[in-house]
Amino acid sequence: MDLQNAPIDLEHLARQTMSDPELQREILSIFVKQMTDKIEQLQKQMSELDALAHSIKGSARGVGAWQVANVAEQLERGKGPRADVIILLARAMEDAVHHARLLLETS
Repeated sequence: MDLQNAPIDLEHLARQTMSDPELQREILSIFVKQMTDKIEQLQKQMSELDALAHSIKGSARGVGAWQVANVAEQLERGKGPRADVIILLARAMEDAVHHARLLLETS
């Protein structure tokens, strides 16, 4: 394995643990537990985000908020970087809500 591109920098770990192999094992065990939990959390949140995007898409289509619906569909289908699409979706939703409020005030 190419040590410079290894997922864990063993030289750094050795410095952090004063080259104590027992401490290294303990630290790595804690790391494995933490990362395993975080992976599960990420997967759950991604699943919840997909369901939320689907729900937003349906609501938006119901009133003709096409920009919101289109961006929600992009998020649901995983098109583009998620963080960027979430920002676009939030902006589209804010615009649509603002417009809907104006319509409610004038009717």
